[in-house]
Amino acid sequence: IIVELTDSDGRRGWGEATLLTGYTDVDALVEAINCGLVYMYFTKPWNNDDLKLRVSRAMEHYENNKKRNALAQANERLIAGMKEMKFRLADGLSDMLRTRNEHGYGHALRVRQYARMIAATLDMSEDEKDELAAAALLHHLAGSQAGTETLRLPCSAVNESAMAHEHFKCEARLVAETPELERVTELIRLQRENFDGSGPAGLKADQIPLAARILRVADEYDLMIQPKALMAPMRHDEAMMFLLQRSGKQFDPTVIEIMSHQPLDDLDLINPTVTAFEPSVQSAFSSDNF
Repeated sequence: IIVELTDSDGRRGWGEATLLTGYTDVDALVEAINCGLVYMYFTKPWNNDDLKLRVSRAMEHYENNKKRNALAQANERLIAGMKEMKFRLADGLSDMLRTRNEHGYGHALRVRQYARMIAATLDMSEDEKDELAAAALLHHLAGSQAGTETLRLPCSAVNESAMAHEHFKCEARLVAETPELERVTELIRLQRENFDGSGPAGLKADQIPLAARILRVADEYDLMIQPKALMAPMRHDEAMMFLLQRSGKQFDPTVIEIMSHQPLDDLDLINPTVTAFEPSVQSAFSSDNF
């Protein structure tokens, strides 16, 4: 006799089956156990007290498995909820940026798109890509650019800029103190590390998270193509030459190579100011030069 218990979705594993038989064909017994996920089996003759004890143990085992499965499902729901909350918070903070700095918001969106474009060609998990996207949206909080911008403003705008700087510091503190954004905060902090180890923390090459290396290139590229006011923009070929010259020093050579081979039409969809390579310059970005 074999009893197989399943959950409402037809999945095995929640039930405990006990096999009681006088059948002596070993192959048949093995097949029954393998197919029915049998917890235990015993043969005739049996002792009633022993039978009751074994059934009791099987029920206890069943209840423990049921609790473990319920806990695992609860943990999955909790992780999914935390993940959703993390990215909603990132979106909310980026919307706050939009209200006080339209240029910075546009920059963050473009950096996220460049980063996603690069990440799509690399061996990264979906979670890593999501964290990269969130870090791209919030990377403006890594520095204190709002303070330097104040020095360029006329006196009539200083008070308004000082208030914006206070908002900026509050947002940066919120990101830093939110446990769910700990990994995102780390990526933002480490994006300033140089590939050759000459950065603030001395990390180099693979010691720097891949997402941070991607973010660094995407950020630098967009700042050159569409800089802030008072700064002249570079052409696409000029920006790529700048990155290439620093490949292996500040920037990850693999990331630079991937960026250099992105179709110009795709880059132009992200930022219409991107212009075409000159033929003499494009040849400099061949894989032989990396």
